[in-house]
Amino acid sequence: MLSTPDYTIPKNPTDDPALDYDFLRSEGLRYIEEMGSALWTDYNIHDPGITLLEALCYAITDLGHRLQS
Repeated sequence: MLSTPDYTIPKNPTDDPALDYDFLRSEGLRYIEEMGSALWTDYNIHDPGITLLEALCYAITDLGHRLQS
């Protein structure tokens, strides 16, 4: 009889920052605030720059998961 793999969510997620979307987003916001705070004052989700940051964080996270497989 063939057994199916046991798919579970780990209790302790990996420490790899490339797999942590929230970490990448918060670090990106920190860099934006540090480097562009004189000109860039809107860090809300409707700002196009934040949308681009989120898309980049998603792409890095996705690539990290694909490389891990």
